[in-house]
Amino acid sequence: MIDLNILGKKFGRRTVIEAPFRISKSQFSCKCVCECGNIKLVNVSSLLLGRAGKCRACPLDSKIKIGSRLGSRTIIKQVENHVSTRGRQYLTRCDCGQEKIVRSCDLANNRSLICRSCTSKLVMTNYNKSKNI
Repeated sequence: MIDLNILGKKFGRRTVIEAPFRISKSQFSCKCVCECGNIKLVNVSSLLLGRAGKCRACPLDSKIKIGSRLGSRTIIKQVENHVSTRGRQYLTRCDCGQEKIVRSCDLANNRSLICRSCTSKLVMTNYNKSKNI
């Protein structure tokens, strides 16, 4: 039997903020808060085995910092309560001035680093160079 007295204990960057509760015959979950402020229900066995020590896209150890540049985008600010609830989102500005809200996982995985209009210009420039125009 595992010890479920983990309220207030820290596992990696997460701290247990509610007592564990049973979700099935043999599984328990508890509410945890990451150092970045993200709150999530986490499987207790994952915590105890060291598999859930931080958020998936935790900005604390990420290259996602306000004011930093990723590709041709500059991160302006984190967006709260946007339409999608799948992780953190950031307002970014491309070098051409176009602003877009981008998910943190897309930024962390080097997706959405250039806007569509800049991509089109880049493709045309490369095409013209290859044709010697």
